[in-house]
Amino acid sequence: MWEYSLSTKALQSCFSDSFSLQSKQLQPDYVSSHEDRRKELGKMLMDIAKYLATVGFIGSLLTDKLSVAAGISIFAAVIVLVVISFYTIPPKKGDR
Repeated sequence: MWEYSLSTKALQSCFSDSFSLQSKQLQPDYVSSHEDRRKELGKMLMDIAKYLATVGFIGSLLTDKLSVAAGISIFAAVIVLVVISFYTIPPKKGDR
């Protein structure tokens, strides 16, 4: 019977063109889905902040009944939503 003995270096040199033997950092699927959910939640909160600011601005132009307290509370709610959405959106992978 014929016996073949190949070293790992010989195997690597034979197959080096077809694939690389570099180790890949694998992440489970739930990590990427969690980051996607956080990103979408952050975008949704940012949209709500924009809509709230638009309603406050257009409401102050169209009516005189918008009180100072209502304007301040709308402004505070917009600021809080923007800050929450900023921290909810995960950083890009290159920024970590």
